[in-house]
Amino acid sequence: MNFELRAYPNGARGTRKTLVASAQVDFGTAVYFASDGNVEETSAITDIPIGVALNDDMYESENEDTYYASGNPVTVALRGSGEVLRLVNVSGVSAGDQVAATAAGSVIKHASNGTNDYQIFGIALEDASNGERGETLVL
Repeated sequence: MNFELRAYPNGARGTRKTLVASAQVDFGTAVYFASDGNVEETSAITDIPIGVALNDDMYESENEDTYYASGNPVTVALRGSGEVLRLVNVSGVSAGDQVAATAAGSVIKHASNGTNDYQIFGIALEDASNGERGETLVL
């Protein structure tokens, strides 16, 4: 996998927050608030993401830096931050497509404008095939 996502201390104020992992959270995945008040990867299109888990060197892990373990701090680029991140697509997307978060914290092309628009999480900025990371503007 390509882990290009990093949180930097000089990021715009209020666009990142440190939360706690409810379960394992892979870097670069969409996360939402679980029932325990902590964050975990989105698992369905009905999970409303709050942001994307970033690779933050401030919290070194014992797992070769690919994920945050349950109970560890998670640095999240918050929804609405306007950050451009490389997210895994589980369907082919084209530049300009609206995307929603889905299983394993990945994104999928939003089905239909005017229907469940609250699920829109970002806009694809480049074409990406199924399983590829593609630049996404997080809304």
